[in-house]
Amino acid sequence: AEVSEVESPAVIQHVDRRRVASVLGELNHSDLETAGASALQRLTKFWKGETKLKHDVPQQFRLGGADEERKASQRALFAAITLSIFLIYLLLASQFESLVQPLIVLLTVPLCLSGVAIALGFTATPISAQVLVGFVILVGSSVNTSIVMVEFANQKRLEGLSAREAISEAVLKRLRPIFVTTLTNILGLLPMIFSSGPGSAMQQPLALTLVGGLISSTFLSFYFVPFAYARFATGATQKGSTA
Repeated sequence: AEVSEVESPAVIQHVDRRRVASVLGELNHSDLETAGASALQRLTKFWKGETKLKHDVPQQFRLGGADEERKASQRALFAAITLSIFLIYLLLASQFESLVQPLIVLLTVPLCLSGVAIALGFTATPISAQVLVGFVILVGSSVNTSIVMVEFANQKRLEGLSAREAISEAVLKRLRPIFVTTLTNILGLLPMIFSSGPGSAMQQPLALTLVGGLISSTFLSFYFVPFAYARFATGATQKGSTA
């Protein structure tokens, strides 16, 4: 017999009766999503290039740990965004007693995306769970501007004005309160953006999402909401136009 010393694993792990090996790693100046994509790309290249030539059975691998939790949280937050938009639509439909006017109000939600994209791109902030949490909050905050304009326009239509005249007067008379409200929200979030203490890495993405979305939705809503209201509003009712 020939005796030789070789390296072997101290513990052999099995999952579904298949031998597995766990490899742990830490991030080095990179976000979790970018690091996960890079690891998958390298592993795929490795299995196709070297290991697959030695074994007939294709190898299997997956990312777990924090990356798996990140994907699960993103799926849950995307579902929360969809649910929040649906609930807001139901609330506005009962308030305005219309199926069209809530869609006009919710027009500000996609208008937020441009501001969020610019804010995150300018600061090189990756899309994370905090960004999605900020967008959930933004869905409820951004519709305030259009709610004020549509509600005021409905009141003016009850006084006999046309849809175009009513929304034009709503924009002129509600411009200052809408602008002041948005400005106070933005100023309140600025300390979170420029903070550098403990926990600032979690606060900054959320604050950047809110500030960028509020700026874009507020200014763009003064162009798109009046156009949509004048074009698609079917009329206000006595019950649906309460202050």
